[in-house]
Amino acid sequence: MQLFNPSIKRVVWFAVILGSSIIFSALGVDPSIAQESDNLIWACRHNRTSVIVIIKANETCPTGWSSMTWNIRGEQGPQGVPGNAGPSGDSNWKLNGSVTYYNTGNVGIGTDSPSMPLEVRSSQRSGAAIRFGDPFGFGQLVAGSNGVVIASSNGEFRLYIDQSTGNVGVGTQNPTSKLHVIGKGIFTDGIDPPYISFSNEYHESIRQYAKDAYSYEEAMQFWNGEAHRMEVYVIDEDRFYTITGELIEE
Repeated sequence: MQLFNPSIKRVVWFAVILGSSIIFSALGVDPSIAQESDNLIWACRHNRTSVIVIIKANETCPTGWSSMTWNIRGEQGPQGVPGNAGPSGDSNWKLNGSVTYYNTGNVGIGTDSPSMPLEVRSSQRSGAAIRFGDPFGFGQLVAGSNGVVIASSNGEFRLYIDQSTGNVGVGTQNPTSKLHVIGKGIFTDGIDPPYISFSNEYHESIRQYAKDAYSYEEAMQFWNGEAHRMEVYVIDEDRFYTITGELIEE
């Protein structure tokens, strides 16, 4: 014999649902929304009827009810299929592996109208500056109102170009000649003519260097290692002179 007929079952289930709704209302819980905290669902289970009511996180169950939680976080699923690439952004910079580049125009720093592939300007009195190299030994290029300074960070090298005269200074920022050097200079080995050598040279070696001279180059000055004196070689004459102009007989 059946314990309940269908009509009685419907009445019982209706009563359970109605009672659950009343309990939900009393607890202030929306039965259509599961509250989640740290991937947990909190609930209360009635000790006699086993009716389960979902509550807010960490909320206390009333008397006659036992608290329950479900961890709804499952294992991470497999990687999904990659989607289509999105549209390109507004940037004109491009990537080639780990390289970033730009080749569709000029780049300006401190100016919005660069006339060179890279143009750096500054409103500061000291002018625009570029630093380059690693943190332990970088150099710098500084363009001021009167010229350009190329220098190493440790100060051992400093080259100055005067913008108004075109003179180049090494060791000075006030060059008075096309090349003005303050300090010691060393000139060695086979520098193409016109030639100034303070290393040991001989008539044979100077004649050999003179073969590469242009037609407008007339003389080469050098240190004669055998005679221990400065001499001048006149190329078109194939003759050697002292620096005071006296002919040297070979």
